[in-house]
Amino acid sequence: MPDALILGATLALAAAPYLAWPSRWNVLAHLGVAFWVVAFFVPVAVVGVTEAHPQPVVERLSWVLAWGAGAYVLGVILGSSISPARPHGIFARLQSWNFADTDPVARRTLAVGFVAILLLAVALLWMGFVPMFADDPFAAKFFRGEYGEAYRPVAPLYRAASGVLTVLLPLLLVYGVSAARGWRWRIGFVFGFLLMLGTLQREPAVTGVLLVLGVWLASRRRSGVFFLIAVAAYTAGALYYTVLSELSIIQTVDTGAQTFSETVALSAPDVADVLWFLGRWESYNEPLTFGRTFFGGVVPGNFQWNPGVWSLTLGNPNVDLESISSGGLRLPLPVWGLSSFGAVGVVAVPFLSGAFAGFLAKSVARVMPHLNSLIARLWAVVLYSAYWALLVEYVTVGYLTLVQFVVVYWACRGFRPPHQDLASPPHTRGTSSDHDPGRGGPPGARRLG
Repeated sequence: MPDALILGATLALAAAPYLAWPSRWNVLAHLGVAFWVVAFFVPVAVVGVTEAHPQPVVERLSWVLAWGAGAYVLGVILGSSISPARPHGIFARLQSWNFADTDPVARRTLAVGFVAILLLAVALLWMGFVPMFADDPFAAKFFRGEYGEAYRPVAPLYRAASGVLTVLLPLLLVYGVSAARGWRWRIGFVFGFLLMLGTLQREPAVTGVLLVLGVWLASRRRSGVFFLIAVAAYTAGALYYTVLSELSIIQTVDTGAQTFSETVALSAPDVADVLWFLGRWESYNEPLTFGRTFFGGVVPGNFQWNPGVWSLTLGNPNVDLESISSGGLRLPLPVWGLSSFGAVGVVAVPFLSGAFAGFLAKSVARVMPHLNSLIARLWAVVLYSAYWALLVEYVTVGYLTLVQFVVVYWACRGFRPPHQDLASPPHTRGTSSDHDPGRGGPPGARRLG
């Protein structure tokens, strides 16, 4: 029963945006469900990782997730119901923009992208090492020990450059394959992608490619194919360090995994991490944070209430972060609510997040059928993801989230409000196959839900 609740609740948290936007264009929801398969279904249903943890903790987590997921679903339904009937704000302006590679938006995007690549390269040169090729890659990735000494002078430069590059990589790629003079964008994407891989930031590097692929395949009504690709990509991401170890690029500790599924589960430790955290949080009788971790990430450095720092140390200044090769734990919304406001937070925090999720999803759903180019549609998804990171994932907002949002919004300053009625798609744009009437989701989405 607890395992079934954990699986059902985490799937609901991943798939709930389909309630507001049941469409092949809902790429973020496709990615969310694909991630659930690798990070939750395989560890719980196939490997049985919960058996290695105290059953009272497993049962407590199952009910926390169940109540939180129910509140999140209700929030999504409410948020989608109060979204304006017509496209609004910056999403409405997307329809009036031609997205040529010579317009102000494209020029700003290209310029900032190359500046971010240059600054990240300068930071790596200054530090004198690339994490992937360092003697201790894991310590180098999180800048522990001797690597931290070299990192501190360029920390703001490194973080800002890698954060901006993360959000611009999909745009560099889509302009590279769509623009008339795409070679400039392709060069930027290749260098940026390789730099991100070299820093061992696997998820930011690959997510940009997946966003472009998701939009492109949605335009060809191949969302089922994209879902399978996304599952394969997340599986490959989980095996990333194992592959590098087999290639003798890095050295990893023998985890004792006997099967392929166990290797994936150990490399995607979300369930094990949250059970370890909850058991520790309860046994130490930790006081509630009252939301201080929601904004602690805005303060640079190892601030006590930074969600990554706090999830590892529970606010104990005596814990030596230098000995922990991790950037923090990825906890579900209901658990952040529990640790912040107790039982009330289990429901209230996911409900508010769900309301933002439903409002945003419905807002993008109203404009997406009016867009007739790959670049325009990707811009809609990038804006959607930027707002999502700021509003839906507000419990872990960091200063890089704010930097990314500001950069994306600044690049879009050239958008002008459309003059035509947005209630129906213009007859001069696209064909019937270009527009999504909002029916259905990716193949299998309703079965999974």
